[in-house]
Amino acid sequence: MPADRLAGAALVNDRWLVLTPHIGSATEEARRAMAENVVDPLARHFGLQSPRR
Repeated sequence: MPADRLAGAALVNDRWLVLTPHIGSATEEARRAMAENVVDPLARHFGLQSPRR
């Protein structure tokens, strides 16, 4: 196996495998979108205006 290669969501070398799940969700934009996916439906359910508007 080649030393230190990136394989999907893992860094692989001849002795170690380091998994890095959910690293793409660590951006501010992704976190904001996840929050909006929760808050907006709750606001609609309770008849409230979305805080984003």
